[in-house]
Amino acid sequence: MPRSKPKITPPVVIAQGPDQAWSWDITDLPGQYMGTCFKAYVITDVYSRKIIAFSVEQREDKDKVEQLFLRAFAQAVPQLIHADNGAVMRAKNVERLFASHHIIESHSRPRVSNDNPFIEMPRVFFLGIYPVFYYC
Repeated sequence: MPRSKPKITPPVVIAQGPDQAWSWDITDLPGQYMGTCFKAYVITDVYSRKIIAFSVEQREDKDKVEQLFLRAFAQAVPQLIHADNGAVMRAKNVERLFASHHIIESHSRPRVSNDNPFIEMPRVFFLGIYPVFYYC
């Protein structure tokens, strides 16, 4: 009899007010030449959907993430931060930064693309900046 994989329950992030839980992601933005992309780092508040901080960079970089969060922590420090399982999201320096601020980390299930719905809405924000060509 074949073994089935254990069922992993999806993470549940509940915020009852602003700045309790944040979500963040990195999204591709098209460059001016075909095939070139920039990386948009976006941190949003789960409760209000407000964009807490964002940055547009040439590539994914764990040090840029650290700088972005330090800028965001000047405004407020949440209890929990949710992200997917990207390499930058799991970087040691990011984990240390969150631990130093006593923040709980939450990550999506492996190979599941829809566990982080909080972050998808801010793409509308970038459509205002890049209205014509949004897809990379």
